[in-house]
Amino acid sequence: MTNEHLWEAMDQTQLMIARINRSLRLGTGSPLINFIQANSFSGIVSNILTDSLDQISPYRHNHDQRFPDLKNSSNGVGLEMKASNKPGKGGESHNGHGGWHMVSCFDLDERSGNILFVHIEVAELVGHIDELEGDWHYCGSTVDEETGSQRTETYYTTGRGTSKLRDGSAYLDTDRVTNWKHWQHDRSYPIPSHSPLYFQRIDNRAKVPSVRNPNRLVLWSTAKSQLNDIDPLWPLYDRQHLLEIGVPLQLTDVIRPLAP
Repeated sequence: MTNEHLWEAMDQTQLMIARINRSLRLGTGSPLINFIQANSFSGIVSNILTDSLDQISPYRHNHDQRFPDLKNSSNGVGLEMKASNKPGKGGESHNGHGGWHMVSCFDLDERSGNILFVHIEVAELVGHIDELEGDWHYCGSTVDEETGSQRTETYYTTGRGTSKLRDGSAYLDTDRVTNWKHWQHDRSYPIPSHSPLYFQRIDNRAKVPSVRNPNRLVLWSTAKSQLNDIDPLWPLYDRQHLLEIGVPLQLTDVIRPLAP
C-alpha cells in the first residue's frame, strides 16, 4: 500500500460521510452522529475506510473469515481496521489477534457530523496467544452497577502495542494534534529509527553535529532548538526530506540513522 492509496481512501471516506450527513440533515435536520452511539459511528467510519481501501489499494475485503478485515491480493498479508476519535489511541479488539493493524483517528464536527482524519497508525502487533500480554491486554466482561449493562470482553493494546502503533504513524495532522511530541513510549520497547518519536531516545546531553556547523559538536538539546528554528515538524521527516530543509548529513545520521 502506498501513501497515495491511503490519502485517496481517506478522502473518499470523508466524502462519503459528508454525503450521508447532508442527506440526513436535509431530511431530519440532524447528522448521523445524533442517531447512533459514538462507538457505532466509529465502526461506520472504519467500515467505509475499509471499503475505500478495497476499491483503491491492493487490499481486498476478506470474505473467508471475520479476521482480518482486508487481505493483500498479491501476498495474502492481512490488515485489521479500527477507527477512533482519539489521536494516538491504542488498538482495541475482541480477540487480540496478531498481525498488521491500522487505527484511523478522526476529528468530528458535531454540527455537520462530518469527519476529518488527523492520525493514521499502522503496526504489526503480536497476538495474545503468541506472547502473553506482549502487545495486548485482556479486559474481562464487567457489569455497570448503576445501569446494569454488561461490558463486552475486549483486548486493548499494552504500552508496547500502543507504542508500536504510534511509531507507525503514516499520517499526522500536526495543526490539530498538537501533543504528539509528548506521547509516552514504552521503555521496554526500543524506539525504531522510522518513528516520529525516535528523537525521544537521544539523550539531551549527547554531543551531536550542529545544524549550523556540522564540524562542531553541540548538546542534543541545543541541536533540537536549532532544528525547531528550521522546521518544527522535523521529527516527521525521512532522511531525504531532512536534507532538503538544510539539515547536514552528519546530523541526519543521528535523527534518522540508516538501518543496519
